[in-house]
Amino acid sequence: MNDLLNQPGDISWVIDVATGLKAGLPDRLKDAVDGSRMALAGHSFGGLTTYLAAYDRELMEPRLKAAILLAAGVGDILYPLFYKTRPLPMLMIHGDQDRLVEYDGTSAQTYQRADVPRVLVKLVGGTHMGHSNIRSIAFNFDNLPCWFAADKLKDDGTIHFQADLKNRTPDTGVGDFGAPAPCQYSVPSGWVMTADRQKTLSNEIMLAFLDYALADDPDEKKSALLKTLESIDEAQSDVIIKSAL
Repeated sequence: MNDLLNQPGDISWVIDVATGLKAGLPDRLKDAVDGSRMALAGHSFGGLTTYLAAYDRELMEPRLKAAILLAAGVGDILYPLFYKTRPLPMLMIHGDQDRLVEYDGTSAQTYQRADVPRVLVKLVGGTHMGHSNIRSIAFNFDNLPCWFAADKLKDDGTIHFQADLKNRTPDTGVGDFGAPAPCQYSVPSGWVMTADRQKTLSNEIMLAFLDYALADDPDEKKSALLKTLESIDEAQSDVIIKSAL
């Protein structure tokens, strides 16, 4: 976790290789990547890397056209000033039965703080592990680390990435933790969304969002995206969507 400040640079290196600016791309992939239409998606702690590469004053990757946050962790340390760097479109997808990253304290909070074009998708019954490669059954796999490895999810005093980010000058909009620690909060009662359902919904929304965000003129695609989001929100009882585009 303490390698966090280096990770946006890793993203930039990958883009350099993918677009042929640096050596290492296999011949079969040459000219396969459109360097003008780059988006970055991150899950959990990878979501924090995505936040930094998208918006951080010092660490941002300027070639990105969109950011996608899947149950992104630690977004609670990012305050309104953090998002003032550029109006990069943002999509957040997060389940309300996530036991490792609390929805209200992270993604819902980011939606209020970030003054950028943004969409917030709450998956009713969605989980943290539902975004990973698990079997599709109606069981909250987030329970497993909470039951068997809760101690490993606690800060043992060696984690300093937040201090590294916060103590830079001038102020970059990084502040104190606000959301509860993993497994240390309650989630809504009720059924749990299957992993297949979670992935199907997420993929449909992500594709619609990217069609808008990566367009030559996103404003021309905005109305189509809003109609798609409205239709999903109205037709699916397990999805709640907010947008500020």
